[in-house]
Amino acid sequence: MDRSPEPARGRGGGGEGGDDAEPFLAGDEAKIFGLVSEDDKQIEQLITESRLSAAEVSGVLMALELKGLIRQYPGKVFARA
Repeated sequence: MDRSPEPARGRGGGGEGGDDAEPFLAGDEAKIFGLVSEDDKQIEQLITESRLSAAEVSGVLMALELKGLIRQYPGKVFARA
């Protein structure tokens, strides 16, 4: 009995489906990934736009980094990988 949360739009599978392919994400991960564009975005912007706490955003960003979906640059700046 898998009671996983409903997934965000898009499909999983990773990076080789083309640039338009959205990874399979749910909840806060989907929310933050949607806010991170291919341009640099500072963590403060993500906190403000997501309306999540700094701790929640930091945790989600770490998870997305570990999945290889985003990259962190100096100054707590993030962009899609």
